[in-house]
Amino acid sequence: MQVLVDILKEQLEGYSDLLELAKNKQGALLANDIKKLEEINKKEEGKIWELTKLENKRLMIIATLKETFGENLETLTLKEIAQKAPEPYQEEFEKIFVRLNEKIEQLSKINDQNSELIKQSLEIINFTLQAIVRSESEVTYGEQDR
Repeated sequence: MQVLVDILKEQLEGYSDLLELAKNKQGALLANDIKKLEEINKKEEGKIWELTKLENKRLMIIATLKETFGENLETLTLKEIAQKAPEPYQEEFEKIFVRLNEKIEQLSKINDQNSELIKQSLEIINFTLQAIVRSESEVTYGEQDR
């Protein structure tokens, strides 16, 4: 059971890191800092890879705990596992559950904001490109008329 708690703590730390990266990405988006965005994206990819490995470990541990609980824990939520856990772990699972949910909610909110910033940037780029194309075609047609 302690191994599961440790993995969940690592996942919580990973999501905290992702949240910090998302905040940094927002700053880079607002500053139009492409180099920093590339750097942040690489860090995010690495962190997501780490979280994926942790999730796979968590699922393997939950599969082994099936024997302890007498049921398939893979279908249970973390909150349900916390309720079924032995007494010394229930409170710790509950705390981790609450903090994980908070981090994931915050991360989702910032990612939504970042998506909107990217969308706005693309709209500005498209508008600018269309203006350039229009002005070039006007210059081209204007020269032929002379």
